[in-house]
Amino acid sequence: MNVVYLGESLSTLASILKKSIVNEVIIVDIWSDGSLLSGIRVSNLEVDKIPILAREGITTDNTVYFKPDIVYVGSETTYDNKVSMGVELQRNWFYELSQGGTIPKKFFCSIYRHLKSLVSVRRSYDVISTIKLREKELRLTRYGVLHYDTLVNTLPLPYFISKVDLPPDIKEGLISKLDYVGLLISIALTRCNIDNYTVVYVGRKNLIPHTVVLIPLRNFIEELIDYTIIYSITSIRRPYISFKGEYVNRLLSDVSKLGVFNIELISYKVIHEKYGLLGRVDDLESYLGSLKDSGVVLKGRLGIWRELSIKELLCCNNVI
Repeated sequence: MNVVYLGESLSTLASILKKSIVNEVIIVDIWSDGSLLSGIRVSNLEVDKIPILAREGITTDNTVYFKPDIVYVGSETTYDNKVSMGVELQRNWFYELSQGGTIPKKFFCSIYRHLKSLVSVRRSYDVISTIKLREKELRLTRYGVLHYDTLVNTLPLPYFISKVDLPPDIKEGLISKLDYVGLLISIALTRCNIDNYTVVYVGRKNLIPHTVVLIPLRNFIEELIDYTIIYSITSIRRPYISFKGEYVNRLLSDVSKLGVFNIELISYKVIHEKYGLLGRVDDLESYLGSLKDSGVVLKGRLGIWRELSIKELLCCNNVI
């Protein structure tokens, strides 16, 4: 049986490792390390792209537990509006950080990288041109045509639907239901000594970030006693490329206005996570029934369009 996986996600990697007999498997993705869990290098440190805490389920010795300090600035209503941008969200996972939890000492991206190293199947990094359901045919821009018996999609559902050869009115109607909020995330390595994992919820309109998370690195690497990773996050609803440098720079500079002083910036990266928060959609299954009849399987947070905690994501894939 020929199986094509769309998206080199944690769900894809775990699914492949669980299958013992498959004639041919190929992973197709737009680029390598596109997964939100793949991690990012800031200076010489590999960290997660977003702040993640697992409330339970991560039980190995190589973890760090945090009960965060929580700081509220401004009003809760303003904060909620800054996060949601008018979209009815499935859940605001930023609030869940306040409940505390564990992080692997090499961060959650180390789990993803480990699984990726164990999967030795063919990869094709290319843009999907179209997916012909009846013919079970996947057309790629550079590499041509792939035929499949089963197509497992973990790519964002709006992108996947846009490539499927459904009637335009059905396709556009379905995509219009899949609302979301993008996140602009600054990840900074700083010389800044803080006592504890800290989450700042910013409900003030004159400050760009809505959530700031500070993680002391001495809990992970003893030598980094005076170093802190700072995530400064805001929601956006238009293409990332349209944001000016001053706006992006304020993701970091506004942190000092929250009372976090004496920060020496070592290095930072800014990323755009297009599908950072997923909108609510009712009765999605009724719209996707025809896909299952055509050999399509939907998996993962973006593939099934459902917000999953890190515990849910790892457990449903039998990673932990």
